[in-house]
Amino acid sequence: MLVIVTSKAPQRMSRRISKLHPQLAQHFSYLLALWFAFYLCQSYAGLNSATNSPAVPLQAELVAGFDARLLTANQPVFAKARERWSSGDCVLRKDALVKGKVVTASVHSGKSPSEVALLFESAECGGPGLKPLPLVLEAIVGPDSEAGRDTYVPLNQAIGLAPNPGGGIRGAGTAASIAMAEPDFGRPAVKIRSGTVSGISHMKLQVGNGPEGSSVLSMTGRNLQLEAHTVLIFMRSPSVDVNVREQPQPTAAVVIPASPAAPNEHAPILDETEVCTPPMCNVALPSREGRDTGPQTSLSLAEFGFLMRPRQEMTSLNHDAAIAWLGPQELLITFNPHALVPRGVRDGDQAGRTIRALLVDLPTLQVKRVVEWPVPDRRQYIWPAGQGRVIVHVGRELWIYGPGLRRETTLPLDEPLAFVRLSPSNNHLAIGLQQERHTREIHNQLEEAAGTEPEEDIEIRVLDEHYQEVARTTRPSKYAPPTLLDDGEVTFRATAKQQFRMIEVGWDQRLHTIANLRSVCVPEVTSLPGDLLFLVSCDSSTDGKRYRIVRPTGKVMLKGFTSSQTIADLAAGNDAHSAFVIGEANLERALTPGTVFVSGDLKSEQLAVYRNDDGKRLFATTIAEPPPSCQGFALSPDGDRLAALAQGRLMLFHMR
Repeated sequence: MLVIVTSKAPQRMSRRISKLHPQLAQHFSYLLALWFAFYLCQSYAGLNSATNSPAVPLQAELVAGFDARLLTANQPVFAKARERWSSGDCVLRKDALVKGKVVTASVHSGKSPSEVALLFESAECGGPGLKPLPLVLEAIVGPDSEAGRDTYVPLNQAIGLAPNPGGGIRGAGTAASIAMAEPDFGRPAVKIRSGTVSGISHMKLQVGNGPEGSSVLSMTGRNLQLEAHTVLIFMRSPSVDVNVREQPQPTAAVVIPASPAAPNEHAPILDETEVCTPPMCNVALPSREGRDTGPQTSLSLAEFGFLMRPRQEMTSLNHDAAIAWLGPQELLITFNPHALVPRGVRDGDQAGRTIRALLVDLPTLQVKRVVEWPVPDRRQYIWPAGQGRVIVHVGRELWIYGPGLRRETTLPLDEPLAFVRLSPSNNHLAIGLQQERHTREIHNQLEEAAGTEPEEDIEIRVLDEHYQEVARTTRPSKYAPPTLLDDGEVTFRATAKQQFRMIEVGWDQRLHTIANLRSVCVPEVTSLPGDLLFLVSCDSSTDGKRYRIVRPTGKVMLKGFTSSQTIADLAAGNDAHSAFVIGEANLERALTPGTVFVSGDLKSEQLAVYRNDDGKRLFATTIAEPPPSCQGFALSPDGDRLAALAQGRLMLFHMR
């Protein structure tokens, strides 16, 4: 948004003097020209410096919408700065908060308009804490003018990242941070004077003449409402003109708001009409239509403290249990025994937990070792890292374990962990660290005002196979964690309503469109060993979901459908890149997404193993009473055995 401050006072004064004394007007015009040249030089110098002139308007987006019927006096109102701004001793970073309050609010009644008086008095000047900053609300622009704009830095352009001529990526300390920004579509500038409301019909703004010097919004015919992302334009002095260049409305917040790749007409279109013909592509069948066998061996976990909680409420599967292979003859079983949490094991307001780990020797089916880890949050805490290794989140560190549950490496974390993502061959590791934008008090106020968890910054660090950092960047927390391939990162861009483009952003700086697809929800994608992609989208014709195994070329290897009773579609691969397993967790009854259910409603889990080369099914079974976990099954390194948790037991299936 382009903002230009103008003043017509010198022009008006010159015309008045010319009428009274023409000769004096010539001298005044000469002085005015000198003053104007000096003003331009100062303005130019200010634009080249990091500090803005005090006359530059502050543009901020309303964090949460409001309705006059629900407002009360002194209720807080928050907006966030759209760009870096400074005035006097106050410097606001991008996304810094501006806090105001409702002075008065009234509803529409008869011929009386609905009115809301707003007063903004503080902001996060120079850091997370609020400091006094008296502002006057001068103008309002509707949320369709590039609202929600963000910079999205692809990992291949992150600070310190550069392509390696020998393949992969290497560190480059002099590499610059390049942001994918919203393109300028050349819309004309719209003149907005002080007191103007643009893009919102039937609304008026009276600048600074309300109670306590507030600005008063009014609306006739209905109760006044403002949507989130409405642009508020502030000044520290009133009565200025501003020019605002309006941009098109952005796409959904979980996808790239920029256009990282030109449209590819030759990229595959994944929709309901796509053809999936064997042997190169297969359709996943219900497990009952294939070979369905029980486990060959099993081990009871009750004596080790494994306990199912049938009345635990949830909206999705959790991370309270997981299994992973530590080599062909060792299996690691981890779970929450629901013991009392030691003092100090907390991450923010999320209670920590103690995770118990059992190292099982498969030939004897004996537990060789038992350890416990303090985990500070409720997120995923363990990630298979290939070659008999796992990464575990313990306290404020990541521990890398090898065969025999021997700790090999420790990675310290100086911020709370948001996520860990690995590439299919485990040669790249992305660690997300959560950085608080606001103080705890402001965080709680924002959460109450918006009804959702406030947006934070996520610092992403990319490590190589030796766990050495090679890149670093920052993204807003609203973006999904990165999905890594061996050659780059996969992400989505919305191209139209319910239409998405899946893009690979390569380490070699190339952009490749993998496929175009239709989905009534934002698609989700994870990578599997063998450089495969597990893609889940929402079907427009049914209440269920559609999943696919897609190669980076866009070729579909396997596709399947799940009903509205399926609460999760999960997938995992193996070290040999020979097979992958897909799990469908099914509830007793169909539920609307986001609806609360209890863990006892989880009826069964269908597990099917497929060959990496062509998607041919090798094995299928259905297990009853699985734990409500996202990591309750795993393939052996050679792909010949499947381990799963069910009915309070470890179950082993031999597929050959």
